[in-house]
Amino acid sequence: MEFYKEFLINSVSVIVRKKEKPFYKRVFAQRLAGSGFVYFLSGYGTYTDQNGNVFPFEKDDFLLVEYGSCYTVETGDCESEYVTTAFALDPSCSFKEFGLPTFFKAGHDPLFRLKVLSLLRVWEKNSVCSKLEARLLLNEIFLDIRKAVGGDAAPSPISPVAPAIEYINKYYNRDISLQTLAQLCRMSESYFRSQFREYVGLSPLKYRESVRIGWAKQYLDSELFSVTEIAEKLGYCDIYHFSKVFRQHCGISPNAYRKRPG
Repeated sequence: MEFYKEFLINSVSVIVRKKEKPFYKRVFAQRLAGSGFVYFLSGYGTYTDQNGNVFPFEKDDFLLVEYGSCYTVETGDCESEYVTTAFALDPSCSFKEFGLPTFFKAGHDPLFRLKVLSLLRVWEKNSVCSKLEARLLLNEIFLDIRKAVGGDAAPSPISPVAPAIEYINKYYNRDISLQTLAQLCRMSESYFRSQFREYVGLSPLKYRESVRIGWAKQYLDSELFSVTEIAEKLGYCDIYHFSKVFRQHCGISPNAYRKRPG
């Protein structure tokens, strides 16, 4: 996948949720923590770049900054809350070269918020795989922004099934009942099933399977886990079932996928 060749996150150092009081101001003479983004969960304010240009921000806005950047952030007359990240980019990569903006407004698409909060939860688990999963989710978020900015993807409408999507994205490796998902969205099972298919284009079960196969590809590409370990991590009953489902989705076995050229 070209994205992983052209935009590489070498390591992640910080993913944290913070709150600031009204009229908070911070001046970065030079950002040394690493590259990253700030995603505003609430509040509003201004961002001033190193050339003195002032940009307003509000809820669901992304501020993207790279290592060494000079800028100032000031909040308005209410409490602000945000998720901030810091990571090391490969020396050959940059936001600009990949076509990422300084600002991105995701207000029209609730899935960005869901992905950022999922990223935060993954990091806070502090498990053996947290850093790997965080890198993968960060790449996914940046790829989504790139597609949206480049016009490659249509804006997603706000959907009442968003809580179910978030739940599946978080618990894809567990057994998930239709009843649980319907209750999360406060719908009957039959109405939820029809609404989910209308919004996502797949049934809840097939969407969960697509999420698991997506993670399977990432784990295979990482070369950090055996096929058996990946099957266990994704919640399959055994390696044979995992291999069968993977072949149905991808046309080749997990081992063949890992050995493919490029």
